[in-house]
Amino acid sequence: MVDERVVSVKLEQIEQYHGELNAKRETLSRGDFLSSTTEQRAVERMFENVIQACADLAQHIASREFGFAGTTCELPHPTRSRLTPFAP
Repeated sequence: MVDERVVSVKLEQIEQYHGELNAKRETLSRGDFLSSTTEQRAVERMFENVIQACADLAQHIASREFGFAGTTCELPHPTRSRLTPFAP
């Protein structure tokens, strides 16, 4: 079962980061953004944060609702299962 607290925290984080991105868009001109490496890195990091929160939320739901372990290491490699070893 999905932990509602985890979902709530992740959704709050997503909303916070989205709000910060909107604030940057409203207060920072395109020219100022393009001329400032610091601003570009800040916005990039905000996108990274929101994407990570989305991934965390999806992983939580997948693991709780569908038993997904969170890795693909148990899955067979698509080409290795069809290959046969070469004979010497």
